[in-house]
Amino acid sequence: MAWKNVYLKRNDGSQSGPHPLEYVIIWNHRGELAADVMLVDVETGETRWPNELTQIPMPQQPVSSASGHKKRSGPRLIPKNGPAVLGYYLAFGSAIGMIVFCIPGVVAGIAAVVCGIKGLSHFRENPDDGGRIHSWVAIILGGLFALGSLVGAALFALSIANQ
Repeated sequence: MAWKNVYLKRNDGSQSGPHPLEYVIIWNHRGELAADVMLVDVETGETRWPNELTQIPMPQQPVSSASGHKKRSGPRLIPKNGPAVLGYYLAFGSAIGMIVFCIPGVVAGIAAVVCGIKGLSHFRENPDDGGRIHSWVAIILGGLFALGSLVGAALFALSIANQ
């Protein structure tokens, strides 16, 4: 089979593509192709059924699904971007520091902002590691809680000075 790109054509006449043949092979191995799909070669117009692809070995690279959405190799609930994750947790830690006592909130908030900036830098260099949202949460919340802690410390100092 010397095909390179194919259209996926259904019995109802709808069609999608063109798709690289290697993607279609993977979708077929995953069972993602509908039962009524015919493969149509882009160059020759020749048609074949997907079950004729089972003799072709599946490529080893990750590809998008038949729906067009890119598949990740694993879940990214917690990204591999260390500074972003650290900044994220420091931002929430600064909120606790702000409530309990002001100085830890300032320190943790500033550290969260610094880690968030480093996390964004890491994300720009390695977007597959994720962490963009964690970085922004660290920058915004860390900055707000650090500022809140400073205001709280200033109000505390003023209340002591007025006694």
